[in-house]
Amino acid sequence: MSDEAKDLINKLIIDQESRLSAEEALNHPWIKNMASLPNKKFSEQQYKNLKKFRDSERLKKAVLHYMASQMSAKESHSLDELFMCLDVNGDGRLSVEEFKKGLSGVKSEEEVKSIIEAIDVDQNGYVDYNEFVAATMDASVFLNEKKILHAFNLFDVVILLI
Repeated sequence: MSDEAKDLINKLIIDQESRLSAEEALNHPWIKNMASLPNKKFSEQQYKNLKKFRDSERLKKAVLHYMASQMSAKESHSLDELFMCLDVNGDGRLSVEEFKKGLSGVKSEEEVKSIIEAIDVDQNGYVDYNEFVAATMDASVFLNEKKILHAFNLFDVVILLI
């Protein structure tokens, strides 16, 4: 979560006398930045990443989810922007319709559904932020010896416990 978002939340969850008014909240920098986000779509590489993720084995998906949770704000910035642009209603998850809009309507309905089903790990019918990042992040982010070793060590311990 960005510092601006944290600032807005902190100014909204205080006593009523000190709390921002609705007008002040709408003029907060975080709201202004969100309103000015461009209308983004999946890049061709992100779409390829989605298809690779869909076709991956369960262990690889689990590892990618873990690695996505460890990304820095700098590494995930472009994905953050894309997710926020696609999340039209701002509920923190992508519906099938919101997801399809990001694919520019070029892809077949069956292909979109198969991708969403593969990404939606918790099977709640939506793609949440972590699921989205795990499926769309570029290999350059997770193909890092230190990150791979850290993930291996974590999963090695988990497998030993099973």
